Amino acid sequence: MPRLRLWIKHGLPIVLLAAACGCATAASPLPSATTSSAPQGTPPAALLSPFDGRYTGHTQRLSGDATTGCPEGGPVTLDVTAGRFQYPWRPLQTFDVRIAASGGFAANAGNLTAQSDKHMMIMPVMDGAVHGDRIAGEFGTRWCSYRFEATRN
Repeated sequence: MPRLRLWIKHGLPIVLLAAACGCATAASPLPSATTSSAPQGTPPAALLSPFDGRYTGHTQRLSGDATTGCPEGGPVTLDVTAGRFQYPWRPLQTFDVRIAASGGFAANAGNLTAQSDKHMMIMPVMDGAVHGDRIAGEFGTRWCSYRFEATRN
């Protein structure tokens, strides 16, 4: 029967299984609910990102108009947690964005596509980057697109 040993490495509990036969050991993380020194609801330090925080700013319409269903731009608030944020664009369309270590990001709205004039389906996209305390990018389709800029509070 293997022996169990609990080690804490980088603030995360690790279970080491040491086989009685002297074979190689295996390591696996314990579920986060077992032992954690972080307050409940706080993500472990390994999940934090240098981009985390609340960014506030504005959007500006680049293409389309109100008659084609493209409302004016306006204020925007992005809450980045663990290097991710969500931005709802249209009913049933939300950008689920993951910021890469370089600060860049690219995502699509997923659930629905927009029909183009060539009988093709086009997925709304978002791309941009974080530079210091500023985040900026563009999103939408070729008929209805926006630019956004926001600063971390």
